[in-house]
Amino acid sequence: MLPFCRHFITVAFILTHPVAYSTQLASNKPKFPMLFFEFDDIADLRRKAMSSHAKIADQLKIAGHEMKSRDWLIPPESYEKFSERWNEIYGNRLCAHAMYCLLYPDDTKAFEKVILTLDRFSSYPDWYVASNRKDQVPIGHSLTGFATAFDFLYQRFELQLRRKYLDKMADITSHMYSVFVRHSGWPKQHIHNHAPTNVLAMLLGAMILEKDGNYPEASKWKKDAAEALEKGMEILSYVIDGTSDEGVPYGSYSSRGWTQWAFLARRHFDIDHSGHPWFRAHFWYFYGTVLPGFQRTIGIADSNHHWFHGPESQLYFLDSFVMKNGFGNWLAYHVRAHRASEPPFSMSESQKFSCLHTEFIFYDATIEANEPTMNKSDDVTMRLYSDWGVVTYNGSREAKTGTSFLSFKSGAINGGAVADMVEGLVQIPFVNGWSTFNAGHEHHDQNTFVFAPNGRYFITEALYAHKKSYLDNALMFYPTPNTKCLPHWQGQTGGCEKWLKYKVVPVPRGKIVTTSTAEGMVHFAGEAVDAYPSFLQLKSVQRSMVLLRPDLLLVLDSVYIYEGCRLTKASANFHNILHSFKEHQHGQFKGAKIIHPDGSYSFFAFQAGGKTPLVALQSESLTTEYKPRTTSFVNVTFELEQSGPTHVAYLFYGPQTTVTSCSFVQSKHSDVTAVSVDATGGKYLVSFASLISSLRSRMKAFGFGSYAIVSVKGGEPIKFGAPEMRRKSFSRCDDSDVVISNLVSSRDLALRNVSPTPTSGYLLVISCFVIFLLLALRCRTTNPTKKQVRKQTNMKSTFPSYIPRQKLKKVVFAVLLFAIFYFYCSTNLCLFRKSRPDCDVTHTEEEFFPHQPPTIFISSLPACGAEILGSVFLNSTDFLYVTTDDVKIPVEGAGEGKVDPCYWPTFDDEIHPTTAGWFNSMSKEPMIFLNNLPQSSKPRVHHVQRRFRELGKSPTFVVNLLDGFWNTKLSWIHGLLPSTHRFVIIVRDPRDWIFALTRQDLDEAGMIGQQETVEKILHAETAECEGKSLRVHEYRHVSALPPSDDIVTRFARLWAADVSVRLRTSRSAQVVMYEDIVTSPEHVARRMAQRLGATLTAPQINHLIRTVHSGHYSFGFEPNLHANVIHEWKERLSQRSVATIENICGEIMKSLGYLTTMLIFCCKNTTSLKLQVEDISTFSTKLLEIRHRCLKILTTAM
Repeated sequence: MLPFCRHFITVAFILTHPVAYSTQLASNKPKFPMLFFEFDDIADLRRKAMSSHAKIADQLKIAGHEMKSRDWLIPPESYEKFSERWNEIYGNRLCAHAMYCLLYPDDTKAFEKVILTLDRFSSYPDWYVASNRKDQVPIGHSLTGFATAFDFLYQRFELQLRRKYLDKMADITSHMYSVFVRHSGWPKQHIHNHAPTNVLAMLLGAMILEKDGNYPEASKWKKDAAEALEKGMEILSYVIDGTSDEGVPYGSYSSRGWTQWAFLARRHFDIDHSGHPWFRAHFWYFYGTVLPGFQRTIGIADSNHHWFHGPESQLYFLDSFVMKNGFGNWLAYHVRAHRASEPPFSMSESQKFSCLHTEFIFYDATIEANEPTMNKSDDVTMRLYSDWGVVTYNGSREAKTGTSFLSFKSGAINGGAVADMVEGLVQIPFVNGWSTFNAGHEHHDQNTFVFAPNGRYFITEALYAHKKSYLDNALMFYPTPNTKCLPHWQGQTGGCEKWLKYKVVPVPRGKIVTTSTAEGMVHFAGEAVDAYPSFLQLKSVQRSMVLLRPDLLLVLDSVYIYEGCRLTKASANFHNILHSFKEHQHGQFKGAKIIHPDGSYSFFAFQAGGKTPLVALQSESLTTEYKPRTTSFVNVTFELEQSGPTHVAYLFYGPQTTVTSCSFVQSKHSDVTAVSVDATGGKYLVSFASLISSLRSRMKAFGFGSYAIVSVKGGEPIKFGAPEMRRKSFSRCDDSDVVISNLVSSRDLALRNVSPTPTSGYLLVISCFVIFLLLALRCRTTNPTKKQVRKQTNMKSTFPSYIPRQKLKKVVFAVLLFAIFYFYCSTNLCLFRKSRPDCDVTHTEEEFFPHQPPTIFISSLPACGAEILGSVFLNSTDFLYVTTDDVKIPVEGAGEGKVDPCYWPTFDDEIHPTTAGWFNSMSKEPMIFLNNLPQSSKPRVHHVQRRFRELGKSPTFVVNLLDGFWNTKLSWIHGLLPSTHRFVIIVRDPRDWIFALTRQDLDEAGMIGQQETVEKILHAETAECEGKSLRVHEYRHVSALPPSDDIVTRFARLWAADVSVRLRTSRSAQVVMYEDIVTSPEHVARRMAQRLGATLTAPQINHLIRTVHSGHYSFGFEPNLHANVIHEWKERLSQRSVATIENICGEIMKSLGYLTTMLIFCCKNTTSLKLQVEDISTFSTKLLEIRHRCLKILTTAM
């Protein structure tokens, strides 16, 4: 009876006091584990270990077995022995050991080893390495392992052990915090690998101590550690290519900490970094840097052969919490499957299990592994890391014949974003020049490359070494006084000691000038003069290379010196860290070779006139991070020309290629160097343009602004970076869809012309008719009986089985009429389509591709994002960028600076002579134009004047017509400058544009800017045209419509009118969508530049991507740009407003490739597409293909 009463009382208490009972349960819930999971999650983790996570669990079993069988994996009893060498192995291993014991609690021997490890750690007075008590990194590793093991296995520890371990954790964490507060090294250098290692360890200790509740100071430690990690994340948000300047191995060191912090921040601090720009790009940092065979990575900066930590853990994190597309799981699988078990490619015992616990925690088995897709051109893979200054070709491939890896580096010390911060170009409150950063692990490696033909390591880096230029594949110069590295030889800035001497302003920089592929060939080129000390009097240090075949690489070094320069010699070095070079000679040319099982991989050097430089084989033993390593290298020394540039060529080739002859060939153009190569595959004539040549001279030499062209005997010349552009002939009145198809360049033109055709309309009509005919056959021709009606009602059918014949006829007729109207009106045959305006010019022949550097005009409505393109052209050596905000264009009459509905006739030469003189002067006499600008102009103008002089007066202008005033006058500008200009037309989705103009969540300054912009736009409704100016047809149509008080309607009408008139009257133009700039900035920028006859450097691309994706930049009155900015209208713009906009602008939207909500709804509800609405409206280059698929489904689903 008593037990029954006791249970009855318990149930009664639960029913009457549910809140109190739940509080009691919470108080009884174990405090630990709590870092990565809770006590209630352990059972699920153990189930996963036997199913979805079994392969990772197998690795944990190996770790557990090794812990039991290898005593040297347990910290020694003696503190002296523990501290006599680098001891991170114990902390690194402890995480995996604890995870193993958590998953397999029956293995008591393994648990006893963990207890022994924790006891040994607790017995030591501190956890330093005795020889270097200024370095807290070993403590960081040990504290991470100690805290993680305590958290995972807390329930199995006796009370006495818990208190002992907590006290030791408090002692070590307190010490780390004292260093954190008073030191200026890793506590302030937020993205150096020491910071995420040590600060994360301090955070883990503080979180556990705070949870225990007996260490009140722990809350302060936790708060400060989290703030420090967030500062690192803020800096990384500017590093938009997801890279680490310290190279891939140390990059994995850092990302081990960053991924754990992101997980903990989301779980404990309500901070979500899943959309962080660095994380969004970080996968490609791993993917593109893996050499064929998945066992080795490029060795930029201080490196070993591959990753220090992971990378499976980091890849699983990225897939589970950031990408969710299977790319990370795919690469992690291949890395694991190809893991080497023997040196030198095997993982170190110290680090191979350091991330295994988070690998298990982060892995999401529901995400199917999916081979990555990247930006592709001509079926080859190239990845540009624009902030890092690195480009790779054919990363993450199987090692086999025909698969060749090539990488090239030329960037700023510590990366472009950090260099800009150090120089004050990017402002962050807590950043204080170089004291906030540590680039000590970097090398003298600007203009260096790695080449692995057929997956064979031919030209490699020297990896971890002292910072000497001859230990990198870079150039050095002779003679120079007092150099420590090599007597009388000077390399790149940075000294020659263990750590790079990086604290120099301006920051030493290289620059990737061009990267492109064509017809299976690859061209990279870089400029490194700013990486060398200025006292050398070097004008330009260039390296260009063309991969002609998978195992045939031509490299050209070009050196330009100033008059009076005392340098007489230069030398290049080429390394192989695995194999020794042997002597090689090809005819009279000397070189070297590496012998692999499949044959010899050889190279030789040569100069004009059949000369061969001096070639010497050398080697050097290096002091590395663990043990000595020897690099073999070839030194090529050559004389410098005093009266002109010096050129030296190197030809690298594998056993599948036979080289018959090669030589320099006299070029007709002084800025072009030509090299002839006769080898397997044909006779190649490779022409390299100087990287300091003007756009005008390159266009004169190549017919395009490229830096290289390859002519193969019997074939068409291969122009790197040149688009396939041909002259287009069409009528702008009758073939508007064709016009738009040929104008649009930021989307895939091959998929452009997919609008409904009469055939597709007829197919849908026929399909509808068949369906309703079948329904009619099922229907009774008389009224149903009561029994039949009752039966139908009981079944709750959504469509009656019995329909009267007359009603059925009406339904069929209505559906057919709607289908005919809708689809017929979507074609050019529609009787209801509005008649098009008369054209100024019909059947014009337009050539988009310029033969000389054009003056570029960017045309847009206000608030359409045209300002973003400024980041592409700023600091360009080919163009000078100004806006109508910088320079006031003289215009007679009112309305300038506002959207204007009036066009200026092109037949009258006397209309607006002052304005015409301004445009002509800018285009034809830029020096006079700049000198005549008012001295009161904005600082930007003075910068342009200075840049024009610095660049030898060769660039032409890019004028951003921001205010919309000139949108109706593009034909007038064309009449003034018929062959020397190009238009870039910026268009923004009208729904997004109108949302921006009507949003109410802006701050005070934003609201003021918004109101000013609205007034400029609405000016077009009421503006009067003066003199010979006439209201353009599209605006006359707007004026003829009934007035509306609805602001959305007014904006939609003006958008439709403005875009229509620009598409109709522009010549030699391309359309760029704002949405494409936001989603695919690199692709859009490259394509836009190609159509302008130019190429873009890596810094130009980097500035654009940083502007768009970092989340720190805005234009006009709008909030900062971010990845999802183009989707905000979908959640916040009313359905009524969307319907209004699409009703007014729908025809133009469809022509430009914008999906309307009706089509989006169709695709969303068609399961065969397997796409979500968020995916199909991302406005990528696949948008038009999706629209085409939707239309096919509409016409065939019936």
